[in-house]
Amino acid sequence: MSGTGLRSPRHFIVEHRCDLVERISLVEPLVDILRQEDVLNQGEYETIRAGETRAEQARRLLDAVIHKGRKAMDVLQEALWQQDPYLMKELHR
Repeated sequence: MSGTGLRSPRHFIVEHRCDLVERISLVEPLVDILRQEDVLNQGEYETIRAGETRAEQARRLLDAVIHKGRKAMDVLQEALWQQDPYLMKELHR
């Protein structure tokens, strides 16, 4: 579809990446869910958890999921609704 000017809308995760890096309070439960759903492999799981700060872990998580595409981002978005509905409501405003 190159050159047609048609683009799918940016995914919520991409659109709010910076806010999510700053505001995700608990990364580990999200990483556990994504590992259980086979979105992340063991190496990615360990790399994310090895981040020294919460923000670094969140950044690694978001980058890995965005790189995998829309379906992976959908799983993360659902996990965010489960783990932090208040944050998700705020970002959907």
